[in-house]
Amino acid sequence: MIQEEPRRFDDVFCELVPLAVARKTLIPKSCSPATIWRWITKGLEPAEAGGERIRLAVTYVGRTPYVTRQDLDAFFKQCTAARLAKPNRILQRAADVSAEELRAAGLS
Repeated sequence: MIQEEPRRFDDVFCELVPLAVARKTLIPKSCSPATIWRWITKGLEPAEAGGERIRLAVTYVGRTPYVTRQDLDAFFKQCTAARLAKPNRILQRAADVSAEELRAAGLS
């Protein structure tokens, strides 16, 4: 795995976009501020059961939250992967039910 050189704070600072501006210009669908706040604080369900929740990374400068395009891109890619993996988890759980369990439930 190739490790990237750590970015300097000056480089990151130039890329920061206030969250209020990002909500209106960088996020494809108009989202409620409450939705974005949930993405930051609670996050979304992970792709793997028991995995770490997917959260939107923010940087605070004073009291103002900022994001970068890279943070938004990474967040949406993780959300997409989790969304696509969910049907596979449901199918796996259905396959895990044994014939005995079905008979006991009166379904077989």
